[in-house]
Amino acid sequence: MKKKAESKEQRPSLVWAEPEQGRAFIGRMAENPEAAVAKLAACLKEANDSPTVVASFALEGLVHRSLEPGQDTLRTALATALAEQLPKAADAAARCILLHFLQLLAVPSTVSAIAEWLDGEPQERTAALGALESIDTGEAYEAIWSAAWRTPSRLARAELLAVALAFATVDQEHLDRALQFAGKRCDAAARMVWPGLATQGALKLLPILFEASGSPKCEVAGTARRAFLTILKQLPDAEIRRQTALCQQGRRIAPAALRDLCILECKNWALSFHKRYGGVQGMEALLLAFGECDESFLHLMRELGSADSVLRATAMGRLSTGFADTEFTQRMMAAMKPGRRFARQRAALIKVLGNRGDAMVRPCVNAALSDSEAEVRAAAVEAVAKFPSTYADGQLLSALACAIEDLRGQP
Repeated sequence: MKKKAESKEQRPSLVWAEPEQGRAFIGRMAENPEAAVAKLAACLKEANDSPTVVASFALEGLVHRSLEPGQDTLRTALATALAEQLPKAADAAARCILLHFLQLLAVPSTVSAIAEWLDGEPQERTAALGALESIDTGEAYEAIWSAAWRTPSRLARAELLAVALAFATVDQEHLDRALQFAGKRCDAAARMVWPGLATQGALKLLPILFEASGSPKCEVAGTARRAFLTILKQLPDAEIRRQTALCQQGRRIAPAALRDLCILECKNWALSFHKRYGGVQGMEALLLAFGECDESFLHLMRELGSADSVLRATAMGRLSTGFADTEFTQRMMAAMKPGRRFARQRAALIKVLGNRGDAMVRPCVNAALSDSEAEVRAAAVEAVAKFPSTYADGQLLSALACAIEDLRGQP
């Protein structure tokens, strides 16, 4: 009984009724962060019971206090105390909570303590990776590389390499070893590493990407094509000539024309992928290959009428924020002419025009308030709200009032 009573007393009493009371409590804990962290960390466990929840909130309060201006000393002391508790954590879930707070604090002196858990359970490895990535120093990334080369798990190594390759500069020895790991196979682990290698401009990856791009498996082909195009965009003409033998695949072609050929093939791949699989991934493939040009614009315009709400919303988002040239705006307005589009497509288009916020589209949006389709009128009311509320035109006021009244009458 005595032992149970002592255990209960060790639980921190951190529940407060008023915010001011909570701030005062955090302030008292900040006076001795080492003792506070030790007591709170002891309450963390996978069961996620009341002491765990309360301790998590209290630690979060301490962390946010330390991130305020002028609290560098507290931030360092808190990070050190959290790092010391990592090996003492009750279980992997508790350790992940501590690693999450270390990620927020991003104190370089904790790198070695965090790096030890790159060899832990999968969730611990992911949490430690996030913390080291947040610290973003050479020592942090070297710790990731070291862990990648010593782990026996191929998938774990891929996860570590994917983060390490995102660093701005990568040592050539590391790059060569990563190429050995991912440059000869098309399995899930290799595909995790391809984007990072492509960002680093790994030219030796081109042959496997060329081969994988023709895979009947969309997840293999899609990843390969994106990585291939990422590398391609970085190649100067002289480097293209050196890579001709890797990319021609037996075809006789002048080196100067190789880039155009490869880009054309990427576009054909994207069109084929879009036609076969459709969806948001198909749309993204088109945008990646074509960029903001006439072909991708026409595809996005067609998708505004899609019955798939996610696909339609994605197309609306792209057209709202991209294709800034006035020509595209004028073509959108022209598409609003009666009989040119179905109601769903015109409604989506009106929302896009409102999101773009260009003054030249205002007459088109105003006219849609009197459209014959209720769906379009509803979209026009939403779009009008995006413009400055200066309604000097009585006719516009009347149309807006009718449209709003019409919406109220809908079930």
